[in-house]
Amino acid sequence: MVRRVPHHWVLVAETAWDRQASVGSPLVFEAICGMIGCLEDAIFRGRGVLRDMTVVSPRAMFWAKAKHWVSGMPGLRDAHTLAKATGRQHVYDSLTLSHPPVSRRGPSMPAAFIRLFLVRHAEALANPDLRSLGSRDDPLTARGQWQALQLAHAFTPLDLVAVYTSPLTRAVATARPMAEAHGLSIIPEPRLVEAAMGTWEGLRRAEILARSADDAARHHQWEADPTCAPPDGESLAAVQARVVACVRDLAERHAGAAVVLVSHVGPIKALVCMAMDVPLMTGQRLFLDNATVSVIDWGAHAVPWEAPAIVRLVNAHHHLGWTAAPWMHRAETG
Repeated sequence: MVRRVPHHWVLVAETAWDRQASVGSPLVFEAICGMIGCLEDAIFRGRGVLRDMTVVSPRAMFWAKAKHWVSGMPGLRDAHTLAKATGRQHVYDSLTLSHPPVSRRGPSMPAAFIRLFLVRHAEALANPDLRSLGSRDDPLTARGQWQALQLAHAFTPLDLVAVYTSPLTRAVATARPMAEAHGLSIIPEPRLVEAAMGTWEGLRRAEILARSADDAARHHQWEADPTCAPPDGESLAAVQARVVACVRDLAERHAGAAVVLVSHVGPIKALVCMAMDVPLMTGQRLFLDNATVSVIDWGAHAVPWEAPAIVRLVNAHHHLGWTAAPWMHRAETG
């Protein structure tokens, strides 16, 4: 039901519970009460949550105060402050590693694998034009800075042990708010840096093809052969070798834990392809937007059938708004 309290609406929900199966019945909430923002249904093992809406049980009903809401960028909430001030549970709590839902399968994080939250850096200056950045060190745009804050908010309830980042400015600026929200320091990791694009850096695909016949031929080969590198650049095969070595080191260092890796398109695609055991050039059929999240459980015991790695999520951007991704508004052209 929806109740009116001072300053805003509160949705009061009761959960039907199947004690025998230990799985809650899914709830689908619908609110038509002039609430701000886009309503999003999320069902996770019997717990239904609406984004930007307070969901409490009747026993936990409280009279909310306007001061508990934090102003700022659209959709941004200070989850830690809200939790301390009101005791209410954050929308992402049902997905955290530290508070897993009741399940017959037991804990979700055996020590035999590591959970990797792979984050592509937020929007940098050259990204809106789809220019090859490579090792060029562009800063974030104003929108990119906003995206970094949204990521920090989305990751607030997660139990993270470390935040690693490419040392490039656009990645560091994306990682810092997430690390600070967890009381962590960012850890620069050179093996997470983007593939060097050599003489193609700063150019769009069409500009590379028009540059010379040699550049056009080399670029077509680069798109088909992972061992081919741009002039004075780095091949995708070399990128995959260093980023996989990095993850294997982290898997030993942080077994049974979750870490964030803030990186770039090339390294993230290389890891996804390795995890899926597909050719590296399959990554040409994947698109990663700025400030999106992909998740890989890396290790033989992530699932009962002992796959070496499991891809859980790719290019997730709901924390930025479902329709905020550029691909929702235009085709990708280069």
